[in-house]
Amino acid sequence: MLLGGVETSNTIIEWVLAELLKNPEIMKKLQYELDHMVGHEHVVDENDIPKLKYLQAVVKENFHLHPPLPLLIPHENMQDCEVGGYHILAKTCININAWAIHRHPFGSENPWDFNPERFVRSGIDVKGTNFQLLPFGCGRKMCVGLLLGLMIVQLALA
Repeated sequence: MLLGGVETSNTIIEWVLAELLKNPEIMKKLQYELDHMVGHEHVVDENDIPKLKYLQAVVKENFHLHPPLPLLIPHENMQDCEVGGYHILAKTCININAWAIHRHPFGSENPWDFNPERFVRSGIDVKGTNFQLLPFGCGRKMCVGLLLGLMIVQLALA
C-alpha cells in the first residue's frame, strides 16, 4: 500500500512538471502566485496550501488529464441494479474508467487541453463528491491515502 502511494505521487508530479514545461504561461502564473502568496522568506508548508488556489487548480487539471489510476480499483455491486438501462447482476465486477469520465466535456471546452482555469472557480474537488473528477475514486472504496497524497503532491510542486 505504501509503495502504491509513493509511485502514484511520483507519477503525478512528473506529469504536472511535464505539462508546466509544455505550457510556460501557466508556469508563470503559478510562480507569480507562489511569489505573492508565500514569498521567498520561507519554504511552503501545509498552512500555505489553502491560499494557493491556482496551485490547487493546476493539480486538479493534472488529475483531469492524467489520473493516477485510469481504471479505478474494481468494485462489486451488492445487489441487482439497473444503470443506464442495463441490468447488472449482484456480485458483478465493475471497472470505472476515470480516464474516459475526465475526458467528457461536462460543459468545459477542450477537455484534452491542459487548462487549470477550468478549476479556478468551479468548486469541483478531488474528494469524490463531483463525478466530473474522480482521481481517488468515490464512496466507501475511495483511496485511503487521498489527503496524504494530495498534500505531498501540492507541497512538492510548490
